[in-house]
Amino acid sequence: LWAKAGLLLNVHREEDAIDSLQQLVARQGEYPDAHMLLAQLLLKYGDEQGLQHLLKATQQRADLGDTAASIGYDYLVNRGRKGEAVRFAQRGKGAKRRAARETATANAPRAAHSPRIARRSRCWSRRRPSGG
Repeated sequence: LWAKAGLLLNVHREEDAIDSLQQLVARQGEYPDAHMLLAQLLLKYGDEQGLQHLLKATQQRADLGDTAASIGYDYLVNRGRKGEAVRFAQRGKGAKRRAARETATANAPRAAHSPRIARRSRCWSRRRPSGG
């Protein structure tokens, strides 16, 4: 469906490409590029569902956050909705920051066990009778 959408866009059949992309993103799985392209096409035709697809693209791939924020911001500002545009841009960029924190947390070295458990282990070892 992704390839089909690309071919349809090449022959200037944007409405058909939108249908293909909608079918693709409805499938189970993550398709951030499809969400991004679908968002741009929908917004081009004034369909505000495109804003939700921008957010979905950012949730699925954080590095799209700045681009999605910019697209959504421009769309809303051009319609005289600057306050909403600012909030939208902040949400898009916030997703990028959250993903960076999650990646850092996931890559942080982890202790074999928590300090609390270690203290309990030391206390327990002192209480056990030694010898036989």
